[in-house]
Amino acid sequence: MKLSHLSIKNHSRLMHDIDIEVRRHLVLVGPNDSGKSSVMRCLDLLLGAAPEELALRLSPDDLRDKSAPFIVRCRLDGLTPTEADVFGDAVVDGGVSMRLFVTGDGRGGVTGDGRGGVTAARFVRERNARGILGERPLRDAELSALRWRFASSQRRPIYAAPSPEEKVYMQLRRLHGLSMPGDSYLNTAVSSVDLGKSARKIAASYRSVDNALHQSPELRLLREQIAQKLSQISPRTVRPEDVSFAYAGLPENPSNPMEGVDLRVNTGDMHSERSEVMGSIAQFVLAMRGAGILAIDEPELHLHPSSQRSLAKMLAANDTQCIVSTHSADIVSAFDPDCIVAMKNGEARQLKPGALDSDACVRMKLWMHDRLEPLTATKLILVEGITDRLLVQRVAELTGRDLDRLGVSLVQTDGVDKMIPFDKLFGPEGFDVPIFRLIDKDAVENMAKKLNVPVQQLSSKHVYVSQCDLEEEYVKGLAPGFVWKAMSEGDNFSKAEIDAWQRKWNNKQTPTKQQVADFCRANNNKVPACMSVLDVLTPANAGKIKSINALLDAVVGPARGGAGDGVAVGVGVAGGVGAGSAAAQEHDDIVAAMTRPAIALSHASKNAAVPDDSEPAEAAAAADGTKAIDEVKVDGETRATPKKPTPKKPAVQPQKKSSPKNQAPKSQAPKASVQKKQLQQKSTRKKQPRKNPTPMK
Repeated sequence: MKLSHLSIKNHSRLMHDIDIEVRRHLVLVGPNDSGKSSVMRCLDLLLGAAPEELALRLSPDDLRDKSAPFIVRCRLDGLTPTEADVFGDAVVDGGVSMRLFVTGDGRGGVTGDGRGGVTAARFVRERNARGILGERPLRDAELSALRWRFASSQRRPIYAAPSPEEKVYMQLRRLHGLSMPGDSYLNTAVSSVDLGKSARKIAASYRSVDNALHQSPELRLLREQIAQKLSQISPRTVRPEDVSFAYAGLPENPSNPMEGVDLRVNTGDMHSERSEVMGSIAQFVLAMRGAGILAIDEPELHLHPSSQRSLAKMLAANDTQCIVSTHSADIVSAFDPDCIVAMKNGEARQLKPGALDSDACVRMKLWMHDRLEPLTATKLILVEGITDRLLVQRVAELTGRDLDRLGVSLVQTDGVDKMIPFDKLFGPEGFDVPIFRLIDKDAVENMAKKLNVPVQQLSSKHVYVSQCDLEEEYVKGLAPGFVWKAMSEGDNFSKAEIDAWQRKWNNKQTPTKQQVADFCRANNNKVPACMSVLDVLTPANAGKIKSINALLDAVVGPARGGAGDGVAVGVGVAGGVGAGSAAAQEHDDIVAAMTRPAIALSHASKNAAVPDDSEPAEAAAAADGTKAIDEVKVDGETRATPKKPTPKKPAVQPQKKSSPKNQAPKSQAPKASVQKKQLQQKSTRKKQPRKNPTPMK
């Protein structure tokens, strides 16, 4: 018997009604308070609770809308002939449909805290002798035939006694022949073992019960089976002698002495952490043995990642259907992607049937081994490599955009070709998470082909392009001299490496933008170059990397505060920062400090055209201002510098505020003709003979 469908309506702990198609297994993932445990609780109420237990565990607070009923429905398929005989006429179209129906008690029922009571009942659909479909109450024999086993996340230590409340639930379930509640699943699994003739012997001799348990041939066989399973997931062999059933106290039910027995695994020290862990895993092994459906809330608790993976593989490969709620990527990666249901804000998302082919399933399982949060993210950013991921993350932090807080997941795919399977997993046919991409220019045609859109329409698919790659973008945005200084004076490159490249450039001390970009993208240089840039990124200059900020603007909106001004300039929006602003001045000071002493920086218009690849570093840095606000001093030649005694860095001329009438709108970039005129004026000034510097007003 397998659970094939589940729906929950009007539950207060779920913001929305959910409808889930249950496949071979069901794996619930999501952040805290997303509704995973509520789904598990609803299933336990429908499939495991004793009739009297419903009134004890339910209250009006469980109803989101107090005027409407709270309903849990499920369908079970794949019944064996024995199970079908138990349900009889309730088997309709090859399966069984059940529901839990809960309403507020309008007849004055009041609980101990005065909140009012509920009326709760479970029904099964049946076809009567005349062939008419109807409903009748669920019978104890049918409930017992489900063989529901539930291990809650509130598990107590192995040797701890049940709480008074648990004892009440246990007694109620015992009366109806049902499995034990919550973390008493071990008692359920152990007490279901048929001892045969050994039962009378153990019940009659509790003073020598350990010896009797050890000599039981049924338990000897069971110890061998458990030891074999544990050996498959343990780094060392577990022998049958390491597994024992020990007397824990007088049983609540004297007719079943196994209720007074604990299962233990000895790994050297009975009370060591390892023995506790192996004992926990052994409990799962034993629970699977007698379960029809096994539900485990957070099976990863107290387990090392390697033990989590081993346990998950065992659960996924078992014939028993497993319902698992987890935060562990190691657990999730053991199951097929179509078994996963992502819970977020009380909503449930899952892949549509056949959304992934077998190859895509394998890739997604390998990927999910490392990352889990994209399944429940609000948005997903895909980048090609590790340097792209590091830069996007750092720029987001510096510009006041906390991706984790906003629920945005940043994923490195290791290439454009590997981005496409994410569309199947997270697109409308999958978990329906909006996807944004950052790629290099050389991947544009390939991406357009794979997305089946013209290159001109890539923006409609949220594709953002670095020109020509991210290395060239940050060299251009931060200025080649600034970046080269970070490389040559940082700790990520040796002096020999720097000298080798300078010899390659004929010992040129001021490499061009293209030369610095080539250095950063060279083999074995990409990561250390990225680390060097990360060291010198600040809130003032992080907005200069255009493609990253355009991407982040689209994903989470513009940057906040002063960082936002930097972003406005970086993405080419006119009027974001004036030359005299604090953010611009801070950036200028950093550039001046990072540039070689022989060069005094010049500031040309922020709106000037980007220098070509042949321009030296000081010319590239000149494209960083809003106006030509000072002159330069190069190779000893003085060019109209401010009248200051022995200036240590370029002085900045105060900029006159232009009237609003003459200002360009912020949403528009400067016209090309203005840029051309500024460049022509700059070229004319260079050709004119230089005069002695005069003080600026």
